[in-house]
Amino acid sequence: MTGSTPQSPILEIRDLCIDAVAPGVPARRLVEDLSLTVAVGEVLGIVGESGSGKSLSAFAVARLLPDSIRVSGGSVHLGGQRIDDLDEGAMRGLRGGRIGFVFQDPLSSFNPVRSIGSILIESIRRHQGLDRKAARALAVEMLSRMRLPARSVDAYPHQLSGGQRQRAMIALALANGPDLLIADEPTTALDPTIQLQILALLKQQTADRASILITHDFSVAAAICDRIAVMHRGRLVETGLAAALLAHPQHDYTRDLLRHARLGGEAS
Repeated sequence: MTGSTPQSPILEIRDLCIDAVAPGVPARRLVEDLSLTVAVGEVLGIVGESGSGKSLSAFAVARLLPDSIRVSGGSVHLGGQRIDDLDEGAMRGLRGGRIGFVFQDPLSSFNPVRSIGSILIESIRRHQGLDRKAARALAVEMLSRMRLPARSVDAYPHQLSGGQRQRAMIALALANGPDLLIADEPTTALDPTIQLQILALLKQQTADRASILITHDFSVAAAICDRIAVMHRGRLVETGLAAALLAHPQHDYTRDLLRHARLGGEAS
């Protein structure tokens, strides 16, 4: 984390509960009493196996949960403002504006019949009110920051490689200067060399915003995160500074995850 003095949290999640709901059956608890904070310049890694609730918790922040899953308790605050009770119109203003998302699969996240640039331009115009020419110039600038050539602005998603699409997704997430960046398994589908490049790009963008990295991979968390929160079966079981947690895990589940990760690395 940059700076030597503590920062006020940009994001505060307080006692968050998430349930799966279906007609005629009792609600099933998926996340139980989750409380987390993230400050400016800090990258918080949320680590856990599939089904641990880590992605659901991140999606709940921006109210991106499917209809079959709902927040049943707790609150979410962004920059001191409670946002979980905002109406949908206000939330649309936050998504892509103050909250940027980097998804695991950019190919399915981008509209396949629209160019990368048209998607960036639309987002920039919606959230910043720029005219088309200025928005296009900013779109080209953002793609350039992600080490993509200017011609990428006119490319369609299928014309880019997996790594290039993920860079374009990061450009889209950052285009409007969000207070909070949430990256959900952003390197899972990429080869190790491209993974490192994407993580380096994400790390470069964290100085002036709060960031959350969702991952099942401790090596990914170790590469970029200042703090790590470990989730198991919908509960937060351990959190701490990344280096300390990785060197001296306190919870049995964290120790098991790290042991399996190390065994997997040795086997490969």
